[in-house]
Amino acid sequence: MLHPESVAAVTEILGEVEALTEHKAGWDIDPTILGLLTPSDANDRRILVQTLPIPSGHWSTPDPLRPGQNLPSSVVLGGIAQHLAGATAPEWFAEWARPAGHRVIAVAFMGEFWASGRIEGYAYGDLRAMPALASHELRIVTALDVDGRIHDVTRARGTEPVSTVNAEPPQQALDSLIVAALRNLLAACAPQ
Repeated sequence: MLHPESVAAVTEILGEVEALTEHKAGWDIDPTILGLLTPSDANDRRILVQTLPIPSGHWSTPDPLRPGQNLPSSVVLGGIAQHLAGATAPEWFAEWARPAGHRVIAVAFMGEFWASGRIEGYAYGDLRAMPALASHELRIVTALDVDGRIHDVTRARGTEPVSTVNAEPPQQALDSLIVAALRNLLAACAPQ
């Protein structure tokens, strides 16, 4: 069980990651998978962030059912998580998931989406192909911690981010592709 200070720190760090992304890269970035970890010493509550090294091109996976369109990043995330949590995971993933002297306390996904329904000319899964539509663009940073809490930082383009923590996530969050993928990744990070 996470210490209450660590619970608050997870959401705070996600906000810092999103703010740094906003400041340094702006919009139209590739999705990112993050691991949040603490030293194994229970008295040390520092939280470190590590990025899962997924090549940029993986996020632009062609949709086999819709020629000329890409799969949504949440679907690609699910495929990555399923691969890394399976028996065929590359050797480097074990080091990322269980780093010496540390333990993973949460896994997170940062990605950009449309905040509203379908927009004319938009090929699902390719936000970068459209001109900026600030009123429709949304960046999310969603994390699942080891106690099952969902931490969300959401920023609509041109606004300040909003942070939330759900101790008991709503059912639609439990069923979402992103949360399911984060569950797979977090399970793969558990000590063996």
